[in-house]
Amino acid sequence: FPMHFMRQVYTALQDQDVKWNVGYWHFNQRAVYNGALAANHVDGFQRFVDFYDGCKDTMTEYTRQRFGYTDAMKTQEILRWDGYPRAWPLSSNPESSAFTQFDNQYVGWIYCTGPEVAENMYSVYKYTQNEELLEKYYDYMRRTVQFIVQWVRWDEASGTYQIEDSHSRENWWHINNSTPDNAAIRSLLPKFIE
Repeated sequence: FPMHFMRQVYTALQDQDVKWNVGYWHFNQRAVYNGALAANHVDGFQRFVDFYDGCKDTMTEYTRQRFGYTDAMKTQEILRWDGYPRAWPLSSNPESSAFTQFDNQYVGWIYCTGPEVAENMYSVYKYTQNEELLEKYYDYMRRTVQFIVQWVRWDEASGTYQIEDSHSRENWWHINNSTPDNAAIRSLLPKFIE
């Protein structure tokens, strides 16, 4: 498992004896990894993206159950070690909150996590020029793009695609066309097409 951000420190306890939350918070996790490629630490950065790649089947099933989308995946902002989303209040029974994080009022409507992770996977490929890694990560990227395609809505009145009811990280809740979502989509789609 990748290093885990918890209680304002990074740990490698594999979710053991964590009191506040056992979830991997993408927003916090990425802080320790974003400079890894520039520092020539591909191995550390790859552990980060491999964690998400290993959770893709669970996240795809969650997306099917929650949205009714097929062959598409929404990456949750908070994931348990096995890819299940988590919500509050937490329970000592790890199965009690499976597939309930969408209802989390703070982070359940953050949609830019998947495109950000997919772009990180693409960055690993570009840095290493290893086509086997691109093939490995392609399915994650494809499922993320499939979610975007099924999620955005065409607005006839404005003549534009709209991102409805999302959270701009934890700054603004239940807004349309949040800046992080737009930026993530506009950054990932050209790379996926490439």
